[in-house]
Amino acid sequence: MNYELLSNCSFVDFLDCINDAFSDYLLNIHFNEKTLTKFLNDSNVDPNLSICAYDDNKIIGFILNSKNIYNDELVIFDAGTGVRKAYRGKGVFSSLFVQVVTKLKENNIHKYYLEVLQNNERAIKLYTKNGFTIVRNFSVVFYQNAKIVVNNEFKKMKFNEFKNNNFMNMKHIAPSFENSNKVIEKRNPMVGLDIENKAYVIFDEESGDILQIGYESLSSLKDLLSKIISNYPHVVIKNIDESYSEVIKILLSLGFVTVARQFEMVKDIK
Repeated sequence: MNYELLSNCSFVDFLDCINDAFSDYLLNIHFNEKTLTKFLNDSNVDPNLSICAYDDNKIIGFILNSKNIYNDELVIFDAGTGVRKAYRGKGVFSSLFVQVVTKLKENNIHKYYLEVLQNNERAIKLYTKNGFTIVRNFSVVFYQNAKIVVNNEFKKMKFNEFKNNNFMNMKHIAPSFENSNKVIEKRNPMVGLDIENKAYVIFDEESGDILQIGYESLSSLKDLLSKIISNYPHVVIKNIDESYSEVIKILLSLGFVTVARQFEMVKDIK
């Protein structure tokens, strides 16, 4: 087995590997060149901190890493880990992980975050064995819209304008790494605000997927969410902190369903 940085790997070969690795994943994941490029960009994957494992000239596994500020410190986040089905149980992940930790130490990075499905006992056991601990519980919720009704009765602004004003002083659901401010700012997503400025929702204008939520009034938040989701055929909220049970209750009342639950885990790199 040998290793290469993602920056040195064939994109076509990597695309084949990631689709094989995720073909039996609980959530439906299949990439083409366009969607994989978008995923890598949106997830802020650093190709010089991401590593692929090879058997001869074939990519058989990978760990994709994103570097950014999270919880007020520079950290690495595992944006995606996978091993081809035919190579599982052969130590591919463990050998990749050793390579990654060495790379993080070289770059003086001391925290490594990841997310894992709560029912993936095998992966949780493997990550725990490698020094990760659980820090938060997340829900992934999905909304299917039977009839699109374009509703623009809310204020809009771009995130890079929004973040520089005092709206961020509302009660704010701390996002996961993937939806944290430093990660999403280069995408400059849309922000919807209710008329009285008592709730905001940061969302992807193309897909409708919701990235962050803040509010002073739960009723204002519910009304704003209802207006935003009416514009899209389906909407995903990935990784909403389960400790905000009152917000999850609102989402379920609007027709969202829970499709997965995840743990956020962290490892101290020493």
